[in-house]
Amino acid sequence: MKLCFSTKHIELPSFLQLCRFAYDYGYAGFELYDPYKLRRQHTDSILLPGHRSDAARKLRNRGLSIPALGCSTPLEAASANELAKYVDMAFAAGIHRVIFFAKQEMAPEDVKALLGEAIARAEETNVELLIETSGPYADTARLLALFGCVASGCMGASWNVRETYFTAGESAETTIKTLGAYVRYVRFGDRLDGQDVLIGEGTLPVGLFLDALRSLHYEGYVCADWNDEVHDPDIVLTHFESMMRGFVSDADAVKALPTNRDGSGTFPFKKYEPVDLTFPEMLDVMVEHYPDQYAFKYTTLDYTRTYAQFRRDVDRTAAAFIAMGVKPGYHV
Repeated sequence: MKLCFSTKHIELPSFLQLCRFAYDYGYAGFELYDPYKLRRQHTDSILLPGHRSDAARKLRNRGLSIPALGCSTPLEAASANELAKYVDMAFAAGIHRVIFFAKQEMAPEDVKALLGEAIARAEETNVELLIETSGPYADTARLLALFGCVASGCMGASWNVRETYFTAGESAETTIKTLGAYVRYVRFGDRLDGQDVLIGEGTLPVGLFLDALRSLHYEGYVCADWNDEVHDPDIVLTHFESMMRGFVSDADAVKALPTNRDGSGTFPFKKYEPVDLTFPEMLDVMVEHYPDQYAFKYTTLDYTRTYAQFRRDVDRTAAAFIAMGVKPGYHV
């Protein structure tokens, strides 16, 4: 799992300083919240056409990435064209996810119609559209019903742990059972006596939720959620990084891998040593160590996937079969 934060409450004058900020605090990346504001605020933003290659270099030099683009307008207040533009911005900047949220409940058919243009563009560009589990979708059964209505492989969930646990009263196990492979991004926050507080200072069973994510083989981003008590980014992000590292460091530590003769590359297994793993277990190992390397590149079939992307395809296919009623032992 990789730690990131949202730029929602961070005011820095340039994209370069944002990169330095993330690097200095030990984060793997940051979610760009309210891209229209950031395009006005940062003249060197990755969201501006003339600066994308230079901004990408700034990220690459620091080992950073941008896991998601966060929409600042709730679904019920947005237009179909506005939502589609978020997909266009994400694709142009090389960002693979857009996160939407709702404050008011809408009929699944209405949400499907509203997202229609965005879904069409997302399917063309391989951008994921994530719905935050907050507001009406803190009850994840409602979100699952929406996914069933939309029926698009580009849809997924941004799991807001604070909202599902405290607002909807769902345990980690309940949310995992409901959403399963739909979870593509996770936001962690805590709460105490009705007030959002720093992670670890409320009553959220953080360890149980991280164990639930490991049961999903989740290797994605865990984002620091903001709170009502403290807004200072230095305090919030330092505390979150320290707290979360204490939970994930031992279980998620990267193991040393065998190297080739000149030390320029690594292998997941020792040479000539038998590997006692199933195909899914083998794929998990490859994703753990080489998530961004190509697993397949079939130009004639227009199918190119990294190991991480291929595992998502596998999980989606499995979820589709399960939804159709396929069970262990069935012949497909």
